[in-house]
Amino acid sequence: MTRRVGRAGTDALTGLADRGRLERRARRLLTGERHGDPTRRAVLIVDLDHFKHVNDTLGHAAGDAVLVEVAARLERAARPGALVARLGGDEFLVLSAALPPGDDGSSLAGAVRRSLVPPVRVDGVGLRVGASVGVALEGRDGHDLVELMRVADRAMYADKARPGAPAREEAAADPTLGPDLRAALERRDGSGALGLHHQPQVGWDGTVNGYEALLRWSHPRRGLLLPRDVLPVARAEGALTALTLHAVARALTDHAVLTAAARPADPPTGLAPDAPTVSVNVAARDLLVDGFVDDVASLLAAASAPPGCLLLEIAEPAPHPRPAVQALFAALDALGVGVSIHEFGAGAASLAPLAGYAGVRELKLDPALTRAVATDPAAARLVAATVGAAHALDLAVVAEGVEDPGVVPRLRDLGCDRLQGFLVAAPLPPGEVAAWLDRWRAGGGAQSLLGA
Repeated sequence: MTRRVGRAGTDALTGLADRGRLERRARRLLTGERHGDPTRRAVLIVDLDHFKHVNDTLGHAAGDAVLVEVAARLERAARPGALVARLGGDEFLVLSAALPPGDDGSSLAGAVRRSLVPPVRVDGVGLRVGASVGVALEGRDGHDLVELMRVADRAMYADKARPGAPAREEAAADPTLGPDLRAALERRDGSGALGLHHQPQVGWDGTVNGYEALLRWSHPRRGLLLPRDVLPVARAEGALTALTLHAVARALTDHAVLTAAARPADPPTGLAPDAPTVSVNVAARDLLVDGFVDDVASLLAAASAPPGCLLLEIAEPAPHPRPAVQALFAALDALGVGVSIHEFGAGAASLAPLAGYAGVRELKLDPALTRAVATDPAAARLVAATVGAAHALDLAVVAEGVEDPGVVPRLRDLGCDRLQGFLVAAPLPPGEVAAWLDRWRAGGGAQSLLGA
């Protein structure tokens, strides 16, 4: 990633105008309509769709690279004389040059959208970056920047909420993806292009306790597709449950490779060194499909895998335990399969409902909460309370999304049991896990993260 050279009035990451420079330029330019000048300008607000998935899946360095590339494309899409600014995060603003008569800014909005169609390449991976765009026209919608931004912002959110956008529109961009996914799911030989990468989860003594299995589709034309690309296609095809069971089957097959890689020298604390867990993300609707537990049991038997190796990773259950979900968790627990609760702390988090469910083994902190513990006292207090309550329920607490070395000592002091994130390792193909483990051990494991 190439960062722009920062200078006064510019955003340090992208080199675009910052808010101060934008306001100064707007005061000079947004005056023509009021002084009888027939030319007008438009304000466009551009908000990237699903940008959080880039950060959560590939890390913040990849997210920064996407923002830098988007900034460059927006500058090319804007006409000469326009100003492009970064408002913060993944939100941008374009203050147009003088528009031709009769132009209400829609042509510029179209140019912006077209500029974001080609995938953004990050570390060899092609990422599709959609955007929601709102337009406000000088005179018609307001006379100063504040008024125009307010109207453009409302239009942007209306664009984001329109039927079929953005996720379904992105998934439908290539009409061959549906049949291609069906074909990939029907391959029974365990090879094929629909596989998993595994992100390690480590304890403070360096033990690799488990791996989170993350879906990857090596598409022959589109390159490596991430879950955000694949799941809308599976949903449209009615193939979500089939995709979930495929991921479970591949995870159990990969578990043999992960176990073999773990055997050499992991210290024998907690989970046995030759038995890391592998967790697979599962939607609630899949869990409640008739026969799901029987299907999981069949996949365990076919892979000759111990049931205790598998965790099904789900979002936080409803505040009031539902009998059907309780029965399902009990059936999984009887089978020996555990449950992991991810993104805890993202909303109105409460541990109380978990006491009503069997089989829950671990709680994963939301990455935003993990990132905040070193600087936000409220976040640290929430994590401390969560750890205490989780330990009272015999649940392990995993800090997910660990990328900043500065949060590691704080997470240890707060009592988190395990770490997962790009600071430890990126998601790895099964064949690369053994080499990563060698580097992890040679580098001192978790103690190296603490600067010891």
